[in-house]
Amino acid sequence: MSSAMAPRRTPRALAAGLLLIALACDRADSSFSVSSSNDTSERLAVQVASPLVAKMLSAPDHVRFRGTRRHEVRWNLPFGQRQLVYRENVFSDGAGGFAIDPVALLEPTVSWLERDVFLLMQKAREGFLYRYRDFRVHDAGLFLANYVIVDPGTAVSVAGRNCAELWIERRDGASRRFRVAVDLETGIALSVREESLQGILLTSMEYERFSLAPDLSQVELHDPQVQEEPLDESASPTLGFAPAEPRLLPSGYRRLEATRVYDAEERGWWAKYTYSDGLELVFFLHGGERGGETAGVDADVIQASSVGPWRVLRGSLRGQRVLAMGKAPEPELLRMIDSAFFR
Repeated sequence: MSSAMAPRRTPRALAAGLLLIALACDRADSSFSVSSSNDTSERLAVQVASPLVAKMLSAPDHVRFRGTRRHEVRWNLPFGQRQLVYRENVFSDGAGGFAIDPVALLEPTVSWLERDVFLLMQKAREGFLYRYRDFRVHDAGLFLANYVIVDPGTAVSVAGRNCAELWIERRDGASRRFRVAVDLETGIALSVREESLQGILLTSMEYERFSLAPDLSQVELHDPQVQEEPLDESASPTLGFAPAEPRLLPSGYRRLEATRVYDAEERGWWAKYTYSDGLELVFFLHGGERGGETAGVDADVIQASSVGPWRVLRGSLRGQRVLAMGKAPEPELLRMIDSAFFR
């Protein structure tokens, strides 16, 4: 790690990171077990997984539904615990289209102006919220290789739907665990409780209402506000710089996609790499040497912030703008950044 890299904490890092990424995606058996093999092939996913996991993989984009759900996020700060509770409506047309409409900020108690700003920000981030915040299986093989999934055979009801309850935990280095109620018909997670290994609640989501095949004629589906395109191997001419990609990733993670995202404010491109362990995601963005908040900075400076389990590191390294974001521990995100520029 560069000795000049000095992490500093600022809430601007989280807000900027979230906005940049946000503007830029029937059980055969009553239970199943997962091999301890590291094989991440699709063969493992097909042969070992319950059909419910296959449904979970495609459900968010291929099931037409609407619902109302309640979210809760808790995190600890030096001056005490903070809690965020809000309600939103969510829609999917079953063909990749979706929308999230914030309904109410329940906690904390704030002024009407702060409440309205929060709801507007949530709407602006709906692409990020639907593709990346929501609990979903991004890669079945990686999910089965990296996680222990226990189905105790418990039937639960959420929003009037019959669900299977799954207990999910990372095989190695686990710091959190999930209790998930999955709709048996569709594979959609209707209730998710994320907690520490000591049982302390970190985040939760639960549908209060849920219906299939709704009339969405009056719903305005998400319209991306930025240009995002696949990043090819000869990207330097179109980006204006040679993209750097991390060589060291958190354990169990693999690259899902590489894209370029246009920053309209600074009129330039970012190279964006998305990685997953099958369930969780981390992002690495490289923005070249353009001006802005890192212009003229001689030392390597990385600013850090977090909300709940999400961490954002943003700054300048070797004069290059960088951003790393995910639920991975801060040292692992720093190592990702470092490995992109130092051999």
